[in-house]
Amino acid sequence: MNPQQIDDILSGRSGDLSARTLRLATSVAEPFYYLGQQIHQGMYRWGLKKSEALSVPVISIGNLTTGGTGKTPITAMLVKLLQEQGRHPGIASRGYHALDDETNQPKENDEHRVLEILCPNVPHQQNRDRVRAGRDLVELGADVILLDDGLQHLRLQRDLNLVVIDALNPFGYEHLLPRGLLREPIRALKRADLIMITRVDLIPAEQLDQLKERIHQQCHVPIIPVQFAPTSWLAGDQQRLSLEERFPESIICCGIGNPAGFLRTLSRIGIESREDKFRIYPDHHHYSSQDAEELARLAREGESKTILTTLKDYVKLNPLLPPDVRCLALMIEAQIPTGADELKQILNEMLKR
Repeated sequence: MNPQQIDDILSGRSGDLSARTLRLATSVAEPFYYLGQQIHQGMYRWGLKKSEALSVPVISIGNLTTGGTGKTPITAMLVKLLQEQGRHPGIASRGYHALDDETNQPKENDEHRVLEILCPNVPHQQNRDRVRAGRDLVELGADVILLDDGLQHLRLQRDLNLVVIDALNPFGYEHLLPRGLLREPIRALKRADLIMITRVDLIPAEQLDQLKERIHQQCHVPIIPVQFAPTSWLAGDQQRLSLEERFPESIICCGIGNPAGFLRTLSRIGIESREDKFRIYPDHHHYSSQDAEELARLAREGESKTILTTLKDYVKLNPLLPPDVRCLALMIEAQIPTGADELKQILNEMLKR
């Protein structure tokens, strides 16, 4: 079941018997997820578990919902802003899907490879023990830590709690997992020090105002709008190609949390997808040789013999493809249409503390 099918079920767009049955089953499971989540947080509130601090500032970048909000390009943007201030940031993440299936040993996952391209020479430690990851980064010379996916990770103390909200689906169909996409109730926004709303350019202005009003019902913190702007295509030899280039009858594929957002971005630069030329895979999908063979076969049917994908997919798929098929990654960067100075001031004040 791909992300689009899951969204159709959770959102209620699918009304057949199997979809209604799955919604009922997940509704029954939702209270148990909530109970487990509350017990986890209660352990810290009641002092049964302790949060630990590092000797350098920590910025947590997290979200309320599962995947697809755009934390990675925001992380890259924050790295650049911190470097402009003379800082040496490091990135600490859990490393989802970062174990080799056969040896059970750590390996670089897609996120690590993507950040190596977006943030070259910036240390990045992946470890389930993110306190340990943070300490390792300090030993490597980092003087500020970016904690990836940190909103629900309570063991490492943070100096700034940044919550990322996707304007296209801000609250995960208003239900907790597994009935919806929320990791915790919306009231968790009360823990935020700063909120960034992504893909603001893809919704009407009045809808954005309504979203901000909904957020302010929970907390009164700065809200920074963010849009993801495509900049170029990345080719296999690290060559950058212009967005104006066209690739007739190309194949489009992705394995990300928000495939609809990727398609909208492609549409904005004049690339439309046909159903028979588009393949959706699960988020964090590990491409197999069979996947690569199928995509290569489809690509060869087109004039350009090209596969268009995201950077997150590119780093996994490109090494598996034969030399006669070209794979291109759409490069995007996070941009702040209004509020850039406010963000810099927030960072400055946090670093001074």
